[in-house]
Amino acid sequence: MNINPCSKCNYECLKKQDCPKSDDMVKIYESLKVADGIIIFSPVYDGRPPSLYYAMNERFPAFWMRQEEGFNFFKRLKVAIVVLGQHGGNETMKIIEKEFKSFGSDIIYKINFKPKDLLIGGGVKGDLIKNECVKSELDKIKKLLS
Repeated sequence: MNINPCSKCNYECLKKQDCPKSDDMVKIYESLKVADGIIIFSPVYDGRPPSLYYAMNERFPAFWMRQEEGFNFFKRLKVAIVVLGQHGGNETMKIIEKEFKSFGSDIIYKINFKPKDLLIGGGVKGDLIKNECVKSELDKIKKLLS
């Protein structure tokens, strides 16, 4: 998905106006409003979630300020956090968990996969979803979310 960070606007969100960014955030927001649960699957970049994660989170206030529904839908969301990272995975997990807890979401599952544990054909890229350990953990999350 295409998510642009906040920048160069006239603070429309603080004026309860539509965000001037033309990207997929509206689709994400609309999906979250009707979801019972979500899985946040995050790689670790330099010991933190990727910049795309931060861009998504900084855009949430644009919807909250419009008073459509506030962050009320976050309070019923079940959130599973899956992190993939050797170094900094625990810190990444804490960042994501803190953010969703601050929204009032229920963290139902957390796991940090370490690449050295998931080697498939020399790396984790491409066939990660075929790894039996990953499939097993995702099946657990699926059951918790249903």
